[in-house]
Amino acid sequence: MFFKTPSLRRALTLMAGAFFAIGMGQSVVAMFLAKPPMGQSAREAAPQPAELAQLEAGYKLVLAREPQNPTALRELLNLYLAQADWVSAREILERLRKQQPQEAEYSALLADLNQKIGSQGPLKP
Repeated sequence: MFFKTPSLRRALTLMAGAFFAIGMGQSVVAMFLAKPPMGQSAREAAPQPAELAQLEAGYKLVLAREPQNPTALRELLNLYLAQADWVSAREILERLRKQQPQEAEYSALLADLNQKIGSQGPLKP
């Protein structure tokens, strides 16, 4: 052992602990004092209606060029599900299920959507 005297060992241990505590304290304080990116607050983390409309238009544009694009279909599905647009989500989900019939998740989600749509009563044409 490098330090044979207990008092020297104790002093170095206390100093190392103090440096560690100071470093951690600075990190915690900096984390709480950090400001969100300019123009963004915690409430603005969720996409706004205008942003959702832009996303939807973008995915539809991709699908106009590539009707079978699975990424655009999944993202559009997620967008519709987040907006509780069950009818539109069901249309996209049916397309995905035809493309990838091996995905059991699509069949289960489709059954859930059909139940939600059925519980809302007759759909308007």
